[in-house]
Amino acid sequence: MRVLIIDNYDSYTYNLCQLVGIVDGGQLPVVVRHDDATVLASITTCEQGPSPFDAIIVSPGPGRPECVNDFGFCCKVIECFSLHQTPILGVCLGHQGIVHAFGGRVVHAQRPVHGEVAIVEKTEQRSSQKALFSGLLSTRFRAVRYHSLVAETASLPSCLEPLAWCTDVDTQERILMAVRHQKFPIFGVQFHIESAGTEYGDQILRNFLRIAQRYRLERGYPVERIAPRVPHSTDPGNAGRFQAVYEEVMGKLHRPQRCVQMHRLEAKRVCAQPAQAFLRLYGNDPNRQVFWLDSCYEYRQERWPAVRWSMIGEWESSHALDGSRFPFWEALDKELSTSAASWPELETSDELPPFIGGYLGYLGFELKRESFDAPHGGQSGRRNPADAFLGWVHRLAIFDHQTGSVLLVTNDAASADPSDAAMWIERVECALTTPDSAPNRVDLQVSDRIRNQETPRNAPCDQSSNAPQKIIQFEWSRSRDQYLKDIRTCLEYIRNGESYEICLTNLLRLRPTKLPPKFHPLTHYLVLRRVNAAPFAAYLQLGPDTVICSASPERFLLLRNGTMLESRPIKGTIQRSADPAEDARLAFQLSTSRKDRAENLMIVDLVRNDFGRLCKPGTVQVPQLMRLETFASVHQLVSIVQGRLPSPMRNTGPHNTWAAPLGRVLRACFPMGSMTGAPKQRTLEILEALEKRPRGIYSGSIGYVSANGQHADWNVIIRTAVWERRRNANGVDAPEGSWGVSIGVGGAIVAHSDPQDEYEETLLKARSVIESIREALQAESVEIVEAFPCEAGPCPAP
Repeated sequence: MRVLIIDNYDSYTYNLCQLVGIVDGGQLPVVVRHDDATVLASITTCEQGPSPFDAIIVSPGPGRPECVNDFGFCCKVIECFSLHQTPILGVCLGHQGIVHAFGGRVVHAQRPVHGEVAIVEKTEQRSSQKALFSGLLSTRFRAVRYHSLVAETASLPSCLEPLAWCTDVDTQERILMAVRHQKFPIFGVQFHIESAGTEYGDQILRNFLRIAQRYRLERGYPVERIAPRVPHSTDPGNAGRFQAVYEEVMGKLHRPQRCVQMHRLEAKRVCAQPAQAFLRLYGNDPNRQVFWLDSCYEYRQERWPAVRWSMIGEWESSHALDGSRFPFWEALDKELSTSAASWPELETSDELPPFIGGYLGYLGFELKRESFDAPHGGQSGRRNPADAFLGWVHRLAIFDHQTGSVLLVTNDAASADPSDAAMWIERVECALTTPDSAPNRVDLQVSDRIRNQETPRNAPCDQSSNAPQKIIQFEWSRSRDQYLKDIRTCLEYIRNGESYEICLTNLLRLRPTKLPPKFHPLTHYLVLRRVNAAPFAAYLQLGPDTVICSASPERFLLLRNGTMLESRPIKGTIQRSADPAEDARLAFQLSTSRKDRAENLMIVDLVRNDFGRLCKPGTVQVPQLMRLETFASVHQLVSIVQGRLPSPMRNTGPHNTWAAPLGRVLRACFPMGSMTGAPKQRTLEILEALEKRPRGIYSGSIGYVSANGQHADWNVIIRTAVWERRRNANGVDAPEGSWGVSIGVGGAIVAHSDPQDEYEETLLKARSVIESIREALQAESVEIVEAFPCEAGPCPAP
């Protein structure tokens, strides 16, 4: 069928798109924004003759139907296409728009509800041929509600027939859940038929499309199809400018053919685990650009995801990009196309790690503007840290936690001296197979106890004149009072239907502190990975001035074999207790919390939507919904979303074109929905107005993409400390050993949120990182004080 979906800038529209594809035998609808010229053209076509579409779906979205900025041309569409008997289905905001278009009022509900499952009771009495709820096994079913506004029952026009109702569990308000026009084939449903938590959503949509098909056949309209309009990110002029600037900046880089060498160390020969190996290889070189993607496998608990690989290595070259000169995702696709062309054909094997060379680094949160027309968090121009840092990895040691073996890999240029790679492999083999002491002593403040991961939590401080401070202080970017005020503002936005969930964040920064002699952030990471071990942890040493220490439990995006996508969104957190009985009670409290389950479901539906932009109809699945996972300091609710791309991502043809460029995949999904809220675009605008400063690295992602583009794995940058060299007022580096550190924290604000509870949750999430810093700095206690002196504007770099 020829189905048009009008998108009201929602983050669930492509769930509807996927559902249409499933119900309509794989035929995807045309999707256009409510202010797109295509909508006006369709209205003009309709006014001049038969409707060009068999059915129209008006999507959910933020805002009110009376506001043109929120609802676009949708009221005009409802008016015009109803006269031509074109079936229309409005969902949530679309439902409210139908009520408004025919003279009804839309008012605030007594209680805003987002992400909650309600019991809907259908009252429809029509015959099955034209019944929206035909074929449902019960008159009562579970449906997910996302709305702050409702159709006012008292002013419901007589031309609209109520089809279903629900009763709010808290207020006992009776709420209209579905309507049908008495004369025209126009339907509205207040609940979200496309949500992962709604029963019979596919059957309801199937019924609507059958009704549409029947109307089309009754009128004998032609059945020729309309070619879908595919929106483009840039016009031809922009594409040309991108090509010119890209070649100017990146085109001079030499991309030689690669020669891959691999050497496997069997488990019985390996004497050093990743921590000891990293210290032996890189612990005495704090200026080098090196990395460690760390599954913290030795601390893994039963309810963790099993991450098979950890890897340590170094970059051959790197690019720190601020995104001001050319579009980042296009640049990434072009780089991957080039690297794939220079990558040798290798035999595939389940025993071969997914990453043996390619790009690795971080994507900062400010790349949001590359995915949306989103505002930029702060001053334009080049920033420090950069918006993104990607380095070509040519040396790495990969630890297989399933077999205990280690794979050593080099991928130098084919023209390079092969003895360099051989010498590196020999040096690393020696470091990993030599028992006891490291080949070289580590010239950092890493004691033997820290090196062996046995640091006592309250080690006594050195009382000499070089002793560090006993008390360290962190200060908020925005004060507690301001943060509570911002939460209340978020609740007002949610009450007015502007957002369903707002992931508000704040920043903690260490005040100038006397550090232990020769302190380096590596000391902190070794403590962090022990006290807050996590499956997607990472240590990135980006040179002498910037180090990222991340203990992330959350996966943003996994790509396997060029086709399979996976994300593991986390929403819902509660502290753990040392008492087993109390710990079990807290875990149960979280798993049954209505608020936390609503938070999680909203992000699951958002990630499904992001995947739905890319994946084959029917392949976006939720194999795990709100499973309790236990980490060192918290319990959390974790879901899994998976999907399949329509064709393998591969380098094809003489011009290195890509079947499904990874940049396009990342653009569709970035930033991770758990760090924004929903709908993404409107919520990002709200966050920009409230947070008033760039998040920088925090809320972004650390990960890799393989050289052939077939594999990628990216975390979410949470539970993370960013260390930077302190500089004086003139921008000159402070003396060696002087570091500053910042920690981003936040939480999802939903309709049920209590401001004080949300503030306490930010402290809970920051606690493990703060405590690990306290221990690494040999301090006795920590204080959290009020805002930076520069609260009203951007703060200087540490």
